[in-house]
Amino acid sequence: MKGGIILAALAAFAYYKYSKLSADEKRDLVNNLKAKGQKLKDYVPSDLKNKFANNL
Repeated sequence: MKGGIILAALAAFAYYKYSKLSADEKRDLVNNLKAKGQKLKDYVPSDLKNKFANNL
């Protein structure tokens, strides 16, 4: 129960901080997350990539 409250508080704080960003800062944040996601994708084994690619 306590973990759920903490998680909800963190989510609310993150939403508040995101809502205060300018349009340029929001775009930079999203582009940075996309770039990190692309790098992370390189670490996934190819057989696992192929398994999920076939289901799309």
